[in-house]
Amino acid sequence: MRETDVTCGNEDRGAGVSHVGEAETACAMAAARARPVVSDIATDRVFSDTAREVILATGSRTARSIPMTGASREVVGVFSVHVPKVRHSPTDAETAILLDLATRAGLWLEWHERTVVLDALEDLHQRALAAARGAAPRRPSLGSPPGGYPSES
Repeated sequence: MRETDVTCGNEDRGAGVSHVGEAETACAMAAARARPVVSDIATDRVFSDTAREVILATGSRTARSIPMTGASREVVGVFSVHVPKVRHSPTDAETAILLDLATRAGLWLEWHERTVVLDALEDLHQRALAAARGAAPRRPSLGSPPGGYPSES
């Protein structure tokens, strides 16, 4: 398996990356169905002509899109792997790794939204209150992400 420079959805990955719209790919289908999707990029009708052209230009022929879900079981993103072989099937071990990565990423994204984003908003609120009072704001506590920090695992 290899990573390509194609993104699904509206994320920005930097220079040299092709953008494919949200509703034109296997990523959108995996998110809508809340289950993994495997697609032959050249023939699957889920891809718009533009998406198909952009993705095939990277050398990808099969897209495996796995929804990322958190503890809430809501889809919070999609993890996608593109390979140059038609209808490539990963080994059982690779499948287990991909599902585990999608699960961990989903849990992390939920944790991030629940803690870091909310703590950042609380920090801004505290700073505004402190500025109005002329005092120093308190520092937020972010807690630990699910599974701990990478150096802890």
